[in-house]
Amino acid sequence: MKNKRKERKVETEFLSSMVFLIFSLFTSFTVFLVYKPTRSFNVEVKETVAENKPVKTKSVQAIAEHAPEKPKVPEKNNAIPVQTASVARTNTSESNDLVKRAIELVNQSQVGEARQLLEKVLQENPDHEEALVQLGLIHLLDLKDEKVAQTYFEKILTINPDNKVALTELVDIYADRADGAGVKYLESLYEKNPNTSIAMGIGQVLIENNPVAAIPYLEKGGEPALNDLGEAYVMSGNHAKALETFQVQEEKARARLQNADGEGNEYAKDELVRIMLNKYHALNALGNKEAAQQQMNEIRGQIGSDADFLTNLAHPSAKHPKNPVFKE
Repeated sequence: MKNKRKERKVETEFLSSMVFLIFSLFTSFTVFLVYKPTRSFNVEVKETVAENKPVKTKSVQAIAEHAPEKPKVPEKNNAIPVQTASVARTNTSESNDLVKRAIELVNQSQVGEARQLLEKVLQENPDHEEALVQLGLIHLLDLKDEKVAQTYFEKILTINPDNKVALTELVDIYADRADGAGVKYLESLYEKNPNTSIAMGIGQVLIENNPVAAIPYLEKGGEPALNDLGEAYVMSGNHAKALETFQVQEEKARARLQNADGEGNEYAKDELVRIMLNKYHALNALGNKEAAQQQMNEIRGQIGSDADFLTNLAHPSAKHPKNPVFKE
């Protein structure tokens, strides 16, 4: 009887143990299903690695947000090669060679071909100064298109206000039509770059129609403007100032004549005689007949037997050939 009870007890304990074990396993499995971990952290890490970005703490993130933004570097497969200006433009020596060739073509009366070459240079180098000069001269002298020539000369002066060829031609264009807008353009250049050549140019444009307004500019033109300045004084009726100007001019002309030789000597001699004749007219206008006669005797001593020379000289109150002060 005792043995049977022992067997039932062992059997009962075994069954109890099995039930407890099954219950424990069930409870553990239930807890696992309810409280299983999410993949949010793993996903964040995966995305971070995929974007090749470092994981930042809040303090590091705050510093990064206030730091200056770095320029974006395009990916290699999306990069578009950009041609730089230095590569895109014809180099200076090539441009200069084309300009020289264009000048040769003009001298051979092949103006159309020359124009094409010069326009090609400007396509590559829009500010090529000599190409602009030559195109301006082609339009002015060969194509007789003064308006287009004017645009070229004005552009040249915006690039280089000291370009004497462009300034000379532009002054002649403005002076021929008494262009008030042209005067304003030259005045704007003078404000930015107050040099004697621009001052003289303004005076030359003004002298025919407003000699009084021309005088202040011609006074700033230095020695090259003395001839026009004296004329402006004569035209405005101030013969005393005209005489003073011609005397200064005469002294400088005599000094040049002493140092000249060959063709330069002939030019210096003609220049001196013209100045002396201007001085003669100023003396007559002031009523100083004796001094005027003495001046004429000196003129005749200079010209010798070339009496026709006097008939070819204009009175200073008349329009005279402009002094070639800008010509190279």
